[in-house]
Amino acid sequence: MMLLMQENFYQNGYVKLDYTNTNIVNSLNHRLLELISTQDYWLKKYKFTRDLKFDYLKFENVFFDLIFKNNFHKQINEITSKKLFLTNIQVRVCYKGLSYMTWHRDTYMSNNKIIGPFKPCFKLMVYPDLYNLRSKEISLIKSSHNRLDFNSYHKYFSSLNFKKKDIYSDNS
Repeated sequence: MMLLMQENFYQNGYVKLDYTNTNIVNSLNHRLLELISTQDYWLKKYKFTRDLKFDYLKFENVFFDLIFKNNFHKQINEITSKKLFLTNIQVRVCYKGLSYMTWHRDTYMSNNKIIGPFKPCFKLMVYPDLYNLRSKEISLIKSSHNRLDFNSYHKYFSSLNFKKKDIYSDNS
């Protein structure tokens, strides 16, 4: 099973991990709903979003429990065949409306210079369904992680790409 996940990750650039601890998922959803109602805990970085301030995030064990009690850290190491460690954690709430982010690459080439983190990082993204309103949260382009040449021409045609994978909010 793990080899299949490694192959899918290598070919597509992403893989879906399943929660093994549903109690943690329920605790996460409950805590997020509590936090969302407290305006002072949040920063507005992009349109239609709010980010939980790190001063509050660092004391919220539920986010770390989600990673470690579901063994995501071990699964990620097995899938990537690397010993990785957590260097950043953020919690972002996105609201209905136009996306705050257009098609983009975190790492790409521009004028023979690498822009963004190099070597590119691995991200664990979680999209809980807090209100039982399953919604599309992000679209990914399969295998695009293997290209660094992401200029405005590629950006335009990426939006037309038929290898797009839509990711929806989910609690499973």
